[in-house]
Amino acid sequence: MSLELINVRIARGRRILLQGLDAAPPAGCLTLIAGPNGVGKSTLLDTLAGDVAPAHGQVLLDGRPIHRLPLGQQARRRAYLPQRVTVAFAFPVIDVVAMGLAPFGLSSTAGPGKAIVEAAMADADVARFAGRPATQLSGGEQQRVHIARTLAQVEAAFVSGIAHPLLLLDEPLTGLDYAHQFALMRRFARAARDGACTWISLHDLMLGAPYADQMLLLAPGQAPRFAAPATLLKPDLIAATFALSPCEAARVLAATGDLSQRPPLNIAAE
Repeated sequence: MSLELINVRIARGRRILLQGLDAAPPAGCLTLIAGPNGVGKSTLLDTLAGDVAPAHGQVLLDGRPIHRLPLGQQARRRAYLPQRVTVAFAFPVIDVVAMGLAPFGLSSTAGPGKAIVEAAMADADVARFAGRPATQLSGGEQQRVHIARTLAQVEAAFVSGIAHPLLLLDEPLTGLDYAHQFALMRRFARAARDGACTWISLHDLMLGAPYADQMLLLAPGQAPRFAAPATLLKPDLIAATFALSPCEAARVLAATGDLSQRPPLNIAAE
């Protein structure tokens, strides 16, 4: 499965958020989307997911516009966690996580489906809540339940023979404590190494950049920049993108470390 963005423009109403975006990340690539509030990160992810059409250009999945795929095909080929997700009914946590299996017809009580749900709950550290109503959890705990559901959907795609599904995550770690942020970032990176074409929007460059293969940097009034993190994490560029002083930009970059010198991440050993 291949994802290709060709001269993509996205807009909100009459307001153009970004334009001229060309990208074709390889399978197994983790792309970090970064930029200030309101620059179009969430709208871009909606577009990559096929929920909305680009205002101009094309988002192609295996050569076909993703927004024109039937909903069932979209659900099998991409797992998307938007920024705001709520649980309207008091479903047990295990049932919410098992919703990730639905596009593939897998059972959550036997066979590979059961193993997928159990592994996803363990990865998101929600297994101990399996029988509790999701509505009775804290905000951070509910967020981890939805992450587990999304991970289950990706793993179900792998099991069903889809080698390179899309994994799209919009600010998935907001509101989580440090331990869960780092553990889940490692898990997302592992999904990419397993073959998922992974796009994650994050405000925390220190958290996301060390795991990213590519970075999409968005700024108001500027052309989108798509390159390796070490190429884009420069003091003047970060200061201009986020409206920071030179001192503030230096502090941000000090926290990310020197990515050009680091060895490849050993995700399993961290």
